[in-house]
Amino acid sequence: MPIKILSGDMVKFAEKIRADALVIPVCEQDIRMLSNDMGLRRSLFSRALFAGGAELRKKLEDNFRADGGFQMKFGEIIVTNGCDLNVRNILFVYVEKPPHDMTPGDFMYEYRRSIRECYVEILDWAHIRYAESVVCPVLGIDLIDASANYFSPKTEFLLFRGARVSVSLYAKEMQSEMNIYLVTPPDTRPVQLEQSKDTAEQYNDVFIQYERRFNEDIKNSGLTKSEFCKKRLSNYLYNFIDNAEQLANMIDYDKGSISKFRSGKITRPKKNRVIAMAIGMGLSDEDRYCFIKCAGYDYPVDERDRIVEELIRAGVKDFSEINERLIEIDKEFAL
Repeated sequence: MPIKILSGDMVKFAEKIRADALVIPVCEQDIRMLSNDMGLRRSLFSRALFAGGAELRKKLEDNFRADGGFQMKFGEIIVTNGCDLNVRNILFVYVEKPPHDMTPGDFMYEYRRSIRECYVEILDWAHIRYAESVVCPVLGIDLIDASANYFSPKTEFLLFRGARVSVSLYAKEMQSEMNIYLVTPPDTRPVQLEQSKDTAEQYNDVFIQYERRFNEDIKNSGLTKSEFCKKRLSNYLYNFIDNAEQLANMIDYDKGSISKFRSGKITRPKKNRVIAMAIGMGLSDEDRYCFIKCAGYDYPVDERDRIVEELIRAGVKDFSEINERLIEIDKEFAL
């Protein structure tokens, strides 16, 4: 399933490619404004409604007023044809605004889990109908409230990251060939992080510099690579933690194994444990890279590595929080 990240007017783009499914998020405010015949807010919903014409508005009014009340559930989908829009189907998916009393932890584990379930519902609908193209926004970004302490650029990044992971995992499981286009407005931080020179290319450049300095340090040390790595690992394990028990408690690991690693009796723990130790010790970005390299592993090379790096660089540095997020995505990612 090819996944493409786009930035801009998703309605116009969907019309250009005549998408099989255009996903439009809708919240309670949109529905109540429609039912009360009030002016609509400037959202994807209102723009799509305007472009879809009177027929689309009539279809939605019939759905929303069916029981005379408001009873839509998070992730519920209403499907219409394209009406005046040059798309085959429009999927209106209900996405709730996070409550103001939601804690940062609730947002991390509850709200984003609901968002991920929305993607599954959308892709299931498209998959069983053999859709070839789905245009979908990153759900939730247009509903975040900057006045709440847990809504920030980091939040946008996590919603964006969650969208990519949800679609990728679905593709892996279903082996579908449909094209998925994830779209965000041009001024959102996640797309800038993903696509600009300050992101992917510069991100790779950073690790190239780490690798270059790592090799120079080995050369200048006068030691073999094995000797250098053993010495550097020992320095990290003695200088960045007070004792093995402290680190073991932090990352839920056997303190005896950490002690053996510090003394050189274990030369190469499993990679997930090495990453866990690097996070638990609170190493800098470059030291984390060097620590993992000294333990004999290339980094970052797979999906778990990239998720860890993106979370840390987005400001998530607590080991438990990182590990729980990894497990949410895939149990095999656990540290």
